[in-house]
Amino acid sequence: MAAAHGRWPWPRSVIAETVAGLSDAGAKSILVNFTFSDPDKDHPQDDATFQDVLAHAPNVVLPITRLDPANDAQSQVAITRFAGAQIHDGNAAARPIAVLAPAFSAAYGRLGFNNLRVDSDGVLRHLDPWLNEPAFSFPSLPLRALQAGGIQPNIAAGDFPASMTLNWRNKRGTYQRRSFADAAADLDSGDPARIARYRGKLIILGATAVGLGNLKGTPAAAVMDDNTILATAMDDMKSRSWLRTVPV
Repeated sequence: MAAAHGRWPWPRSVIAETVAGLSDAGAKSILVNFTFSDPDKDHPQDDATFQDVLAHAPNVVLPITRLDPANDAQSQVAITRFAGAQIHDGNAAARPIAVLAPAFSAAYGRLGFNNLRVDSDGVLRHLDPWLNEPAFSFPSLPLRALQAGGIQPNIAAGDFPASMTLNWRNKRGTYQRRSFADAAADLDSGDPARIARYRGKLIILGATAVGLGNLKGTPAAAVMDDNTILATAMDDMKSRSWLRTVPV
């Protein structure tokens, strides 16, 4: 990619065009695991391209991050600004909430919270399908990606009061990976066989390179990238294969 676009970060239009290509290729849903929280003031045309792609690709979801509630008073945004919230207390939900949201309003109807729960020993074992607060509940990013793909796991906001225990796939292999450069080349090739590999897929687009991807420890691996964690959560919710605790 460097020959055409230079070093990372690439122009947002490059990511937007590949997202559009994946959508046109028939992907079920595309989870973009990047937080574009600020406009690119040096390249407004790239932001305009991404905004246009998001407006015409209803199967693309973006992350939103819940920040420390202590900062709520400094926010000017209420959760009601984003579609998908289940409101428990209308007055409280209308108050500002501290979040890190993408700069693209076209995606405001397809956001999911990307906050991950890490236990006191630094290991990630669980994921909350919903972000639950007294005033509202809002879908997580993996749940939103399933919904965007037409998959309804029938998981209600109150189904996991202690969070969902993830069922790692390390004993059955891992998920298929493909580099962004190869995917972009496939979509640009015009070869129906290469493009067909994305048809009907649930796709997670995120960083894994050293220094770019977020890495966490899990019961399955000492180091695991966020994309695999999100894929595991999507798999569990889709297949209803999360771990259950045997009653005493």
